[in-house]
Amino acid sequence: MADGTQLGFVGNVDLYTMFGNALDNAVESVVKQEDVQKRVIQVSVFHEKNLQMIRVRNYCDEKPVFSDGLPVSTKKDRRYHGYGLKSIRYTAEKYGGGIVCQAADNYFVLQILLPIPESVRE
Repeated sequence: MADGTQLGFVGNVDLYTMFGNALDNAVESVVKQEDVQKRVIQVSVFHEKNLQMIRVRNYCDEKPVFSDGLPVSTKKDRRYHGYGLKSIRYTAEKYGGGIVCQAADNYFVLQILLPIPESVRE
């Protein structure tokens, strides 16, 4: 489900940063699954009250370790990895929003919350 009608206030580069990194992470996680039935990524874009929400949910059988609200990279050379979610968080904060990362029941969920400016509210 995607209702991006209220995302017009977000710049193209910022949209790419958020969606690109979120989808890259989700794809990277699900391609590890041998069972193709578990290769599931759900993307939802909707607004609720005065918030535009972007939710990316994917199967993840390894529960991540979190630090500062973000999962710690499992890649060997962490100096060059783990910047995608930080970029998403920075971008969301640029618009007065934030992100929430959760892992439960073999799913990882990223929620990006963006306040809708009064000038573009319905």
